[in-house]
Amino acid sequence: MRLGFSTEPIPEEKARSIVATYLRTVLGRERPVVLKSSPASCWAEIGGRTDLDDSAVSPLDGCLKEIWKRVPGHIRHQITARCPQDGALVMEQIAQGAGDLGVIWLYGRGRWSWPWSAILDYCSSVLRIPVDARGHEKCKAYQATVALGTIYPLNDVCIAGSHPSVLHLHEGRLHHDGGKAIEWSDGWGLWSLHGVTVPQWLAETASEKIDPHRILEIENSQVRAEFARKVGLERMWYTLKGRVIEARTVTLKTPGNPAWECAYKLVELDFGNGERPRALVMPNASLPDVMHVEYVPGTCQTVYQAINFRLGRKPEDVREDGEPYWLHGDVILRPKGATSWRPWPELIA
Repeated sequence: MRLGFSTEPIPEEKARSIVATYLRTVLGRERPVVLKSSPASCWAEIGGRTDLDDSAVSPLDGCLKEIWKRVPGHIRHQITARCPQDGALVMEQIAQGAGDLGVIWLYGRGRWSWPWSAILDYCSSVLRIPVDARGHEKCKAYQATVALGTIYPLNDVCIAGSHPSVLHLHEGRLHHDGGKAIEWSDGWGLWSLHGVTVPQWLAETASEKIDPHRILEIENSQVRAEFARKVGLERMWYTLKGRVIEARTVTLKTPGNPAWECAYKLVELDFGNGERPRALVMPNASLPDVMHVEYVPGTCQTVYQAINFRLGRKPEDVREDGEPYWLHGDVILRPKGATSWRPWPELIA
């Protein structure tokens, strides 16, 4: 875990030795090694190639398979359920936050695989899962890659990155109000608030200096939520001359509360120049201090009409005896072949 979140640089000679051992022991074949800094510099070096070594795709292939297949199924579930996912969360955000860099998925996870490395250690030292000398050698080589960044074993060359030089986390997610949340020695990095990649200006500008009208520049709903969290709904409401068209509280079920009081508001804002957009304001079911602001057509007169727009459904498709559905953020889970909806979700998260 310490290595997984380290920002300490690793000597080039040691890095090359770790990669060479990984290639030889885990993947079965060495190849020339090119060391880079950030994932962006790795992707630039790859240059659109897709000839990745298939044996590096999953951490459960290769060395982990030697031990994992010997762990009983019910214990596997308990281990993975309790294993910290911080590394996976950060890795996913790095891939998603790369924008138009033309990235490929982070096949060789390096440092971001530290939870699996911890599992390996637990299986061997606590569960005493037997493994032969060859399997033990593979596990050690795999675990050693935590000291590196992401690793890309192509057919004729292996490209490996380094640890970031700056890393700010909050509850296991990238977060830094005032600068980059993660940055490498070559200058590439991400601005992030509470695990959401945001524009530089939103992360670095002091909240009191952000014009609430700038919410118009943001299309992504998660980024809008972080904008509202940072600027403050009360300040946005006052500046944009907010008017409540309808407020409606609905009792819904969440994973942690069978009777959660969800307070919806349909509001109208004044951006000047005749622009008076309407928005649905609603709390986050999992994060009480987060409010979501989603724009809806100016024709919406009620919360219910705004909900129908958000879910992309027609009023005639909604019935009290319709099919139940779950709502997870913007993802709707409905029974296959369902032709009708209940008015409100059976579960929201």
